[in-house]
Amino acid sequence: MTVDLTNMVEEAVNACDLELYDTSMSRAQSGRVLRVKIDSKNGVSAEDCALTARHLRYHLSAQSEDFDDVQIEVSSPGIERPLKQLKHYVSSIGKMVSITFMDQERKYHKTSGVLQKALDNTITLKTTQGIETLLLENITKAHVVFQPPGAHNE
Repeated sequence: MTVDLTNMVEEAVNACDLELYDTSMSRAQSGRVLRVKIDSKNGVSAEDCALTARHLRYHLSAQSEDFDDVQIEVSSPGIERPLKQLKHYVSSIGKMVSITFMDQERKYHKTSGVLQKALDNTITLKTTQGIETLLLENITKAHVVFQPPGAHNE
């Protein structure tokens, strides 16, 4: 997705007093699909998604006719939200996460633990084996793991 489109989407989402979590553009049989994940400190409602989708449609159509045929899908990143950017890790400190990463020998490994730190290009987890530090560039997939109320993140 282009920087210009990401900036336009972010402006439209921010105008709805929400935060842009992630975006992607893909092709489907029916045409192009713009998927937008929004977030808020107070959570995201179905009404927030509908309002943001309408605002995005208006905002993008006003910018260019190229977006008239784009299907727009707006949702929350969900409880087990993916972690793709440093800001996602920072906002998930203290939560249980699951991570797939590649070691120096290019072998894949999975680990999980409580996210302790997220600084610059590394994250630190507290796992059952102890403290583990990983480079963000070696992480191939990561997401928050749902913990039922009352579960302890230790």
